[in-house]
Amino acid sequence: MGLTRAQLSKLTVPKLKDMLRLQGAQVTGRKSELVDRLLGTEGGTPAPAPMGTAEMKRFSESLAQMVSLLTDRFDTLDSRLTMISDQVLQLGKPEVADRQLSKLPRMQPTAPMNIDTFRGRVKRLSRKVDSKMGGFIKIPELRRVYVEAFGKFDQFDQFIMQLEKDFAIEITSAHDPMREDRAEAIDGGDRGLLYFIKWRDH
Repeated sequence: MGLTRAQLSKLTVPKLKDMLRLQGAQVTGRKSELVDRLLGTEGGTPAPAPMGTAEMKRFSESLAQMVSLLTDRFDTLDSRLTMISDQVLQLGKPEVADRQLSKLPRMQPTAPMNIDTFRGRVKRLSRKVDSKMGGFIKIPELRRVYVEAFGKFDQFDQFIMQLEKDFAIEITSAHDPMREDRAEAIDGGDRGLLYFIKWRDH
C-alpha cells in the first residue's frame, strides 16, 4: 500500500525527490507539488495506471481488427472509384469525362489481382460468413460478401480452385446439387456442385 498524503508530508524534500527519481518523474517544484506528484494527483487528475499484460493483448487485438477494417474500407472505395471512372468514360464525351474524373480523389493505380491478395481478402471475409458448422463456409455466401465489398470478380471461381491447389483450403461438394443457390456455387464437373470451403489452418 502506498503512503498517504499525511505520511508523505512528514518526509523531507530531498527524500521526496529521491522517491520521484525512482519513478522517473520530475523532481522540481514545491514540497506540496512533489507530494501531489507522488500521489498521482498533480493538477487534480489521477495518473493513469500502467497497462497490464491482458489489457495490452486486448488493445493489440482491437488495433489489428481496426487495421483489417480500414484495409477492407480502402479496397471497397478503390473498387467503387474504378466503377465510377468506367461509367464516366462510357459516356463518350471526353470533355465530360475529363471534368468528372478531375473531381475524383487521386489514388495510386490498383495492382493486378494476385493469389496472395485474393487469399487475404477471402480470409478476412470468411469471418463474416462462417456458418459455425465445423468451420465450413458456404461458397455462395462468401461470393455475395466479396461482391459487396470489392465488386464483381470474374476470376473468383478460378482463384478459389487455386487456393485448393495451394492447400490453403479444402472444398466440399453439396449433398443436394439442385440447391436454389447452386448458380452461386462452383460447377466441379465430376466432383459435383462445389459448395463449401474450409480453411486448413482454421
